[in-house]
Amino acid sequence: MLLFIHGLGCDHTHYGAVWSHPALRSYSLAIPDLPGGGWSSKAPGLDYSLKPMARLIHPLLQRLEPSSVVLMGHSMGGAIAQLAISEKPPGLIGFINVEGNLIGEDCTFSRQATRVDFSTFL
Repeated sequence: MLLFIHGLGCDHTHYGAVWSHPALRSYSLAIPDLPGGGWSSKAPGLDYSLKPMARLIHPLLQRLEPSSVVLMGHSMGGAIAQLAISEKPPGLIGFINVEGNLIGEDCTFSRQATRVDFSTFL
């Protein structure tokens, strides 16, 4: 399984081309929206920092029960995936980082977004 984690300001639709890409036809694909993104509602009281977002990966993988999984994180999703890896998800065989933020100093846009209220961010 390939599990795609989107970045800040993105959602599942940013990966639209993977569903029809010939090289990925033999893989199971999972492209969830992080809470508050895409079709996912904003959860009241949820901590939207990176570690709590990473902790959501384990229950998702437990529910999907893949025999093997490659996490693919884009932008802020790269940092979320990297944190999820530190929790040793079952079946993890790989990690792909696409334009990912790997350290806090890398998160310029994310840091700016946290300084504004939600309606301004939208």
